[in-house]
Amino acid sequence: MSGAELGEAWDQLQYPQKQTLARNLIDVYDQLSRLKADGCGGIYHSTRQMDNLSSARRSPRWQPLSLKLLRLMRSHCNHSIDNGYELGPLQDVSLIDYRLGVPSPSQTMPTFTSEEYFKLVAFNGNPPTRSDFDLPTREKCVELFQSIHRLYPSSTLFGPSEPSNFYFSHGDLHGGNILIDPQSGAITGIIDWEAAGFRPLWAEVLGVGWFKEDDQRFMIGSNGPGEFKDDTAPEDIQLRAFFQHHLHRKNPDLFSCFVGGAELRAVLYAAIDDPRPLGETDIFLHKYHNLGYWKEGRRGAFPWDMEAWLHRRIDLDEAEMKRVAGHGDFETLWTEKWGG
Repeated sequence: MSGAELGEAWDQLQYPQKQTLARNLIDVYDQLSRLKADGCGGIYHSTRQMDNLSSARRSPRWQPLSLKLLRLMRSHCNHSIDNGYELGPLQDVSLIDYRLGVPSPSQTMPTFTSEEYFKLVAFNGNPPTRSDFDLPTREKCVELFQSIHRLYPSSTLFGPSEPSNFYFSHGDLHGGNILIDPQSGAITGIIDWEAAGFRPLWAEVLGVGWFKEDDQRFMIGSNGPGEFKDDTAPEDIQLRAFFQHHLHRKNPDLFSCFVGGAELRAVLYAAIDDPRPLGETDIFLHKYHNLGYWKEGRRGAFPWDMEAWLHRRIDLDEAEMKRVAGHGDFETLWTEKWGG
């Protein structure tokens, strides 16, 4: 496939080329979002072996795609698509984090609400594969997500009223798997579709590379928002306005998710982060509360008693230290198991 990686070619692009890239990226989001399913999961093709499995074994994990979706897929693909495609286990990148342990397909079966999706990736499978030491922190992330979710009772994008529609997405878009023509800025191809599947729209419309703004708008991990302080050139401001304007013109729902979904995505990032000592989830939750991101004056009391939670976290830390005491130094154990 021809083209240069976006991440490597970006600094060589001029403003008109970046505009072309922005339009192309918007088109990618728009075309993918036209493919919808009533469940959240990956796409799999039935084989004769799969078809021979008993319905009792298949039913929790596999669900036929609708005829409408199959027709849309045919219109977007160069090869034949028949009714043998099915919705199967999720393939999110976070679910193949070998520090946590990779859950089996039966633990990542399709979900049918945003809350179920969030729980599955936060717990690294269903039943959870998170440790007893780590799981309580993920439960707090779920509680925070649920509380934010309820703030949008009538929203079809961010709240409990969202329809049972999930949107097709690449699942791992970044500067290394988008290929562009360095001369024009046009996207020539997108590679590495292993994580592709259907997900909540708010979870996926976040931009790529320079166009990714979540870390500018909101706290990610332990890092506060950048507030666009690196946008020092006039064309930086113009290009961001250009991207948002054309995103809204193309699809207002995409624009709403790009701008309005930053908080939900920040909580999602925290939920799927590594456990301590590498992960920053506990730091995120602490700073989210202390820095007033919940906005208690408008939203009401914080979802839980943070002081009580901190005491519980200390108890969990002490229990974990006792658990590893008989096995040697914790950092040494971690290095031996995971390296680095």
